[in-house]
Amino acid sequence: MPRTLAAFALAALATTACTDQLAPAAHATTPVRFAMSLDARAFLPGSTVDVEVWNAAALAARARSGDCMIGHSAAGEEIICPPGVTYQPPPEPERFRFTVDELAHGFAIAALSIGRGEAYEISIGGRASDGCNHAGANARGVADRDEITLTDLDVYSTTMACRSGS
Repeated sequence: MPRTLAAFALAALATTACTDQLAPAAHATTPVRFAMSLDARAFLPGSTVDVEVWNAAALAARARSGDCMIGHSAAGEEIICPPGVTYQPPPEPERFRFTVDELAHGFAIAALSIGRGEAYEISIGGRASDGCNHAGANARGVADRDEITLTDLDVYSTTMACRSGS
């Protein structure tokens, strides 16, 4: 029995690894497929890029707690919300990971957490090509069909003052 369980766990792990899906999130019976393209040169060559998919329930939970402030100090974490607002941590997004080389040729995900007709937000992020800043892109919409193509997503980059040569 233990060998059967171990073999099943290994098969499940191998299946998850092959799909590049990092976190399970499911409710849709048919996943919505997103095909995307962006300028991969904005990301550090050889690095990985994370893709997060937020469904309507997660977006609503984020909006409900959006006016709350979270502070971190030596004493710990403090959450302050306006009167009448109760902080609720949003559900985890569905996560995928790609290499920058995979992004260069366009990439696709099958989002199990998004149902047809549902609002979504996709957040893509990783290390910027300068090796210091963060680069990313976002897309929002409603899944009005089973396959959605998002082309030439605008990539942004943070502009931190980075040290060079140290």
